[in-house]
Amino acid sequence: MLIQSDIAVIRQQKRWVRGRQLMLTILLTAVMLPALAAQSLTSISHRVTQEGVVLIEIKASEPFKTLPASFSTYSPSRIIVDIAGSSSLDSKAYAVNQNGVGDLRIVESADRTRVVAQLEKKLPYEISIDDKSLIVEIGKPQSAAAAAQTAETSAESAAESSTDVQSGANGRLSLNFQNIEIRSVLQLLADFTGLNMVVSDTVGGNITLRLKDVRWQEALDIILQTKGLTMRQKGNIMMVAPTVEVTARERLEAESKISLEQLAPLKTKIIKVKYGTARELADLMKTEANLFLSERGSIGVDKRTNSLLVHDIPSSIRKIAGLISQLDRPVRQVMIDSRVVIATDNFARDIGIRFGGAGIQQNGDTVFGANGTKSALWQNDPTLGLAPDTLAVNLPSVLGGPAGGAINFFVGSLGSWLMQLEISAMEQEGTAEVVASPRVVTTDQHPALIEQGTEIPYSTSSQNGTNTEFKKAVLKLEVTPHITPDDNIIMDLVILKDRPILEVIGGEPPIETKRVESTVLVKNGETIVLGGIFEEEKSSGSDSIPYLGKIPGLGRLFRRDRSDSLKRELLVFVTPKILRRTERRKY
Repeated sequence: MLIQSDIAVIRQQKRWVRGRQLMLTILLTAVMLPALAAQSLTSISHRVTQEGVVLIEIKASEPFKTLPASFSTYSPSRIIVDIAGSSSLDSKAYAVNQNGVGDLRIVESADRTRVVAQLEKKLPYEISIDDKSLIVEIGKPQSAAAAAQTAETSAESAAESSTDVQSGANGRLSLNFQNIEIRSVLQLLADFTGLNMVVSDTVGGNITLRLKDVRWQEALDIILQTKGLTMRQKGNIMMVAPTVEVTARERLEAESKISLEQLAPLKTKIIKVKYGTARELADLMKTEANLFLSERGSIGVDKRTNSLLVHDIPSSIRKIAGLISQLDRPVRQVMIDSRVVIATDNFARDIGIRFGGAGIQQNGDTVFGANGTKSALWQNDPTLGLAPDTLAVNLPSVLGGPAGGAINFFVGSLGSWLMQLEISAMEQEGTAEVVASPRVVTTDQHPALIEQGTEIPYSTSSQNGTNTEFKKAVLKLEVTPHITPDDNIIMDLVILKDRPILEVIGGEPPIETKRVESTVLVKNGETIVLGGIFEEEKSSGSDSIPYLGKIPGLGRLFRRDRSDSLKRELLVFVTPKILRRTERRKY
């Protein structure tokens, strides 16, 4: 057992230890108190120097030990200064609006205050400290020493705090933060985008992130997903809240809307359809894919007035009326002008020859021809030429019949024989052009048809006997236009040009058909050639006396030559034109 003296000694030692601990605590407090004194911003003022430099002075409660970190951005143009400590300023925004400097915004985070200067364009700047004042000179070219000092100080400050934000082009930025409040990051993004942001009171916590050269939308999505948050945007206002809270609120709103619809009174409204068909619009409203009516709603059609009778709650009626006002609009019209051109060019040539001779015996008027027949020479008249049965070669031109031309001349005489030669020739040349120009007007995406021609009867046999049916031989234009948003026209075209042939084959007249079917894209008012068919027929031949007609040179006297050439060409031109209202009335 300890004696009383030992107990007293132990108690005295404990009191001495506690006394030393208390003294040490007092000394440490006295030493650290100046260092732990919290710095706070107290005021901001600005003025413009004679050189046009905007000078901003920021005063704090404690002297500045080091130059605060600062940087600038290009898009949007800003100068950002990060100051350690809090803010005691009365306002979060200060208007400058001088020499390219807009306003100043104050943003607070856990252990720092950010001063953001909005600029109209990129401007040089320089910062300096003077005891409790931080001076930012905007528009003053930065000296080399000051630039190096600013860069070094900014780098040291960034290394100590491990925080940074930089802005790039096209809405891209870089973020580098450690253990920063999520609400502060959202505030930075709101400042960067210029959008209004409302953050729920339940949003809290810190985040560490390092993002380099990313779009601000991507950065916001990553931050929201990491912290289980959801954003909803209405106009230029963003609302941020936990996903569970947003889901519960939207579910409650949906249930409340359904309850209100079930309790809302039913009303009836007559909607007049001006340009469309009431039945088609009613069917569109009632399809499952376009269910615009509520569970208690109905829609009817009055064909006489082309109107819709909508019986539903007011919200559904407004929705249907707004939709019909957008759909019930005048449909634009298109005039399609087509030309079917059929050109024909023919050429024919025929060259023939006739020659013969006759002799006279002196014992009378008897004449012997060169072909061995007996006839009267010149028919007792030398001016009449040779008689037909005195011809040795009779191959005249047959082209054109009596219209052909011939040249007669005497070759000479051999004793009592008289020789005569006749050369006949004929050329035929002709051109023909058939132009058919059907024209039709129709509305956008509606087919149109125009045709003109004849119907040819023909007989068909069946068990019931012989029947007479008709087949069309017409000029037809069938088209379905579609007007594109840039006023071009897509057309599905069928153009038909039939012609009956007079020659009957098997008791029935055949029909010559020319048909073009195509889909084309044409600019408004321009002409396009759909296609063409070019045909050319050439033929040649000769009639001659065997063997003699093939003798070189001399064989021409015993031969008739002929040649034919026929050219046909089919061209189809189409010109679409969108009709304006004034043009439709005129047409």
